[in-house]
Amino acid sequence: MIHPEAQIRTEKPDLVNDNELIIEYNKKNIVSMKLSMDIKNPKNRGKVVVAGLDISPNSHVFLEFEYQKDNQGIFIMNKVFKNAQLVVDFNNLENKIAATGEIPFPLKDRIEPKWGLYEVPFLRSNLKLDNFYVKEKYDNIRI
Repeated sequence: MIHPEAQIRTEKPDLVNDNELIIEYNKKNIVSMKLSMDIKNPKNRGKVVVAGLDISPNSHVFLEFEYQKDNQGIFIMNKVFKNAQLVVDFNNLENKIAATGEIPFPLKDRIEPKWGLYEVPFLRSNLKLDNFYVKEKYDNIRI
């Protein structure tokens, strides 16, 4: 007999999301940030394999959101990449208005500091919203 709790733990998750926040510094100040998400859908994996490579449709996507700092210290999203290809470049839009797609969590297009910290939201694999917390300035970085 398998207990229900054990069965739940052995099921494939709906989503596996490996998140990474890459920060670029210049003289102890943050210049830019990149939030990357390596999203896998285990239920769609392994359906199409060619030469040992899983190419199953809707099984894997890599997203990267690039933020640039403005003069007021606010990070503004300026580029979106999907699978290493530029999808949206907000700097080169003619009318500076873009239609938003459906994103399963509140992704910020502007990240403002609060009490010396930037909060960068991301989605965990358990579909819970979480944040990376980044200091506005790092005084103890050795250059």
